[in-house]
Amino acid sequence: METGVSRYSSVPECDAPNISLLSEEADRCDGSGEVNDDCWQQLEAFWGAEKHRCCQQHEPAAFESSSTESQLENRDFLSEPPPQESFEEPLARVGSTYVDKRVVPGFRYIVRVNRTSRFLFGGRPLHLESVGRGYGKRITFEAPPGGLNENDNFFYSDTIAQGYGFAPVAVQVGDRFRVQDSEGEECGDLVLDELLGEQTEVSCDVRKEDGAIVKDIVVEFHARFLCVNNRLLDRQLVWNKVQLSATARLVKARGATRARLENLLLRDCPLAGYELVPFSGKRQRLVDREE
Repeated sequence: METGVSRYSSVPECDAPNISLLSEEADRCDGSGEVNDDCWQQLEAFWGAEKHRCCQQHEPAAFESSSTESQLENRDFLSEPPPQESFEEPLARVGSTYVDKRVVPGFRYIVRVNRTSRFLFGGRPLHLESVGRGYGKRITFEAPPGGLNENDNFFYSDTIAQGYGFAPVAVQVGDRFRVQDSEGEECGDLVLDELLGEQTEVSCDVRKEDGAIVKDIVVEFHARFLCVNNRLLDRQLVWNKVQLSATARLVKARGATRARLENLLLRDCPLAGYELVPFSGKRQRLVDREE
């Protein structure tokens, strides 16, 4: 058997001091012209140890780009996003091979290209249907009306180098709610007239008792009361435009395809401690705003 050491015209710097040791091991295997199991085990052990030592001396460089190829050269390419010069917090990030763990099918999002004012799908909030597997992941949203068989509402995570920002959506203009006090007594009805800023996700957990996914999202908005009882009248608010801040709780039951809005707990506002409950599971929408 030919030793083979002379065949390699270049040897990594960290291997040079040990190449003579490899030659000695190889020479001992050449005497009979046959390769025995002990010889191969010795060679495999040698190269395994050298590879481990060289990897420790020469750690992989940081990501130089957001391309799929660059990330695949690093061991943790799926668990950490590639660094960007800037990213718009607190949006959930999707880019190249990376998908933020807060991006969960069944919840609604508005998507835009990072560091731009370009929105996807006309800036409409859509339910996320699926996140594909592989390196360039297909991100699929709900189909437009009449487009169930030809759904064009999708893109791939590695399409644009700077990535995408996902903003969660818990409530929309026109949503109607019933106001309840801390004891569950109904105090009035209101409609959401104007959103103030983006809705911010503050937590996302899996509920141990039933496996449901629970998201808490902070929202601020102007609301208009449609009716109130005496308890609310005592607060002497401007009923046609009151600014409210709340934490919305969305729950996606185990096995369900979409999350539902459970309630909004009002905080840091004139009605702090009160709760807003959707009119129904589908959240009745105010069709006639003059009603």
